[in-house]
Amino acid sequence: MRGSRSGVDDRHRRMVDRTLSLNEGSITFPNFQVDSWYWQVYVNSRYFDNDKPLRDFTDDELQQLLYGTGPKDKTGDFSQSYEGLVAGHDGGQVIFEGPPAALAEATHSLTGQHLRKRLAG
Repeated sequence: MRGSRSGVDDRHRRMVDRTLSLNEGSITFPNFQVDSWYWQVYVNSRYFDNDKPLRDFTDDELQQLLYGTGPKDKTGDFSQSYEGLVAGHDGGQVIFEGPPAALAEATHSLTGQHLRKRLAG
């Protein structure tokens, strides 16, 4: 388990609902709803107690969820390397901080709406 940051950025904390567990849908970002492929990457990673509310995560667990990396593992019919919600997406691979041109128009729109709402609240 490796994290790439020494602290947790408040805007990144807003990507999750800390009152919920992973199994309850704590990842609030579009496409990460319970039972989605993206959600399965995190719950099948074996890094977390999936029934534990995020508010009870240790600093190391929260770091791993947001910024961590890990080995490739099977998720459904695909193999995927574990990448934290922020760390894996810095290069534009999936969503959060990647270049907007790499995002599908609908996902880009949802991304902007979601982050504006979460950052305002």
